[in-house]
Amino acid sequence: MSEKENSSGNPFAYMEELSKAYHEAFLKRVAKRTFPLQEEKRAALCSFQGEIARLADAALPALENEYKKELALMAKESAEECLRLLGKEGDERVAEPKPAALPLLLSRAVLLANRSLNVLVRHAEADDKTAFLILSELSALYAIAAIN
Repeated sequence: MSEKENSSGNPFAYMEELSKAYHEAFLKRVAKRTFPLQEEKRAALCSFQGEIARLADAALPALENEYKKELALMAKESAEECLRLLGKEGDERVAEPKPAALPLLLSRAVLLANRSLNVLVRHAEADDKTAFLILSELSALYAIAAIN
């Protein structure tokens, strides 16, 4: 774009063009990027996230408070989104928990979320979106515990 076009037209045209170029370069770089985990770590992460989704889903009927239900649903949705990012969908379901088993289900979900975060951060260049989803799971699970 020439100086003449810039002065007669949009004064921010150059910045808009530069922004488009940066955006296109970013998209190309992201498209080439593969998930940085070894296959065995990716499989473990998928297993953990699948179980978290199932546990949160199984806990929903046993939760008596709407806030707790919403938090469990948030943890389930975050785990399912992690699975999508990892290229796997969860489909198994666990039996509905007995009320006495609910603390154990939630404790197991917290343990698995912490393991997931550990695998992601220690064994790979952490993928931001996946890490944030796992942190979201942990936040929701800890909030359920705090409400109790």
